Amino acid sequence: MAVVGSIPVSEEEWRAAYGLAPERDAPFTTLSGEAIRPLYTERDLPADREA
Repeated sequence: MAVVGSIPVSEEEWRAAYGLAPERDAPFTTLSGEAIRPLYTERDLPADREA
């Protein structure tokens, strides 16, 4: 596993760090076959969620 010198704090930094390592040759899906993205942020949450 690659070690990055610092913890990424922005999505752009995270994507740059993520790109340093090859992705596993395995499907990233839920049990029902839905694709799983490598990173989810607050923007992925429903707009009407309770605070």
